[in-house]
Amino acid sequence: MKRLAILLGLLFVVQTVSALPVSSCNQVRAYFENPPEDRYARIQDLKHAVEFLMDSARSDCEDFLKERTLFEYADELDKFSASFDKEDARRTWASDAAEAYSEYLTWFLGLSDTAQNRLIGILTKSESPELSNTRGRWIRLRVGNVLHSMGAALIRAGGHEKLLSEYERLSGVSIEIFAAEVVKDWYKWLRTLPDYRRTRTAAEIRSLMVRESDYSERWITFSRFLAAYIEVSPSVRSEWQAIKERIEKWLDS
Repeated sequence: MKRLAILLGLLFVVQTVSALPVSSCNQVRAYFENPPEDRYARIQDLKHAVEFLMDSARSDCEDFLKERTLFEYADELDKFSASFDKEDARRTWASDAAEAYSEYLTWFLGLSDTAQNRLIGILTKSESPELSNTRGRWIRLRVGNVLHSMGAALIRAGGHEKLLSEYERLSGVSIEIFAAEVVKDWYKWLRTLPDYRRTRTAAEIRSLMVRESDYSERWITFSRFLAAYIEVSPSVRSEWQAIKERIEKWLDS
């Protein structure tokens, strides 16, 4: 009876998944006009759409279509991962979601400034987003949300180390994408090193800095990021300047 139930369940999944190869921009647009009700089916459709859209030899679709598809795919994976009670399944799908969010970030950051501004202008109906606050606001809300969601997915997948590595790497690419929540999370998880189980005291952090050069480097990277972050966003100075100075004292002690 149990084997029969499993077979019936697999049959149901096969029947609900509509994942057909995507070979045109019109197929991707058609998906958004009438996506399947089943989430797993949506994931499979979006996976094929992403594969097509990221193949430059086959796809010349508009950037706004690529942006939406990449975002929706990662978001569907993220929500699917949260639906599992079993930790192994939740971690596996959360890891896939984090990878999809990372693919979005790689794609967006790979666009030229001109292409980014054109995309933002289309999505916000702004003629010159680079000449107003539109660009920065959209990037923090949309791309910053992707970065934040990637971090949350990595935590659910048990990827704390990768979380910090990705924040460090991306901080050298763009300061704009670091939404306020992301900076707070970076600081939060830094303070839980080396095992990510509890927040270390200031004394413990100073001691680890003296004994572990790799540990110190992580704080140096974060301190340098804060300096650039404050310069780009002066409004955050009241929140982060004192913390930056405290970190510098820890490093000097």
